[in-house]
Amino acid sequence: MAIAAVSGDGDVTFSGSGGTVSIGSLAGNGDLLIQPNTPYASASVSGAVSGNRDIIISAGSLTLSGTANTFTGSISLSGQSTLFIADESRLGNAANTVTMRDGASLN
Repeated sequence: MAIAAVSGDGDVTFSGSGGTVSIGSLAGNGDLLIQPNTPYASASVSGAVSGNRDIIISAGSLTLSGTANTFTGSISLSGQSTLFIADESRLGNAANTVTMRDGASLN
């Protein structure tokens, strides 16, 4: 599933039994929750991520490929989850924290 842009306040959740979702950009305040029932599901944001937004990945993978990510918040990975980034600028504000546990990976 491809979504051009998501904007506004509120949580954005990717859950279910798998598949792939692509978001062009993500603006506003609220959490980005990647919580599929399988470690083989994937989500990606190709454009900018902005606003006050925690990113929580409990399974599957998330790719942040936008070069203008300015969001402020924490990034938490757990279980069999992976965050793919080309470089640290994809992680948003320099003050953001990244927490990994239970076998999660950052590539």
